[in-house]
Amino acid sequence: RDSKIRKGKGATKGKTAQERKSSGTGFYIAKNGRVLTNFHVVKGCKKLSVHSSSGLSASASVIAKDSRDDLALLKTTRMAPSVATFRAGASPRIGERVVVYGFPLAGILASSGNLVTGNLSALAGIRNDPRHYQITAPIQPGNSGAPLLDESGRVIGVVVSKLNAARVAKAIGDI
Repeated sequence: RDSKIRKGKGATKGKTAQERKSSGTGFYIAKNGRVLTNFHVVKGCKKLSVHSSSGLSASASVIAKDSRDDLALLKTTRMAPSVATFRAGASPRIGERVVVYGFPLAGILASSGNLVTGNLSALAGIRNDPRHYQITAPIQPGNSGAPLLDESGRVIGVVVSKLNAARVAKAIGDI
């Protein structure tokens, strides 16, 4: 099951407490309440809370982080209702169908989560970075930290970012 992660009271100067709140997505990876998300989702946070898609809430803390790979492991105060299964065996292939379930655009889209589908379009990211995949599933702010799932619902990656189309258009003159 996935969780919406709300972070509050970040390190942004000159902002009110309401302006400093933001959110991302994470998912339980262990029954003892461990949640995996992106490091950039929790970076600079003084207070974290996790809200499950079933409506349960729990406070959380960062217990491990990897800024290079943009991952963070959270410890929550609740047991997980269910946990993600990671894919073992065959590596993902170009053209494979993928699914993302997350909580994009908090306060604008459905608070119950959004499911999008697409394909694995490249096995490397920008500048041929082998740590990243490229997918055709539409991603929005707030999907950060969501699991990238294969058709069987097994985790094959974690959503990190989307291409900034406006920046690319400005740089190359095309969208």
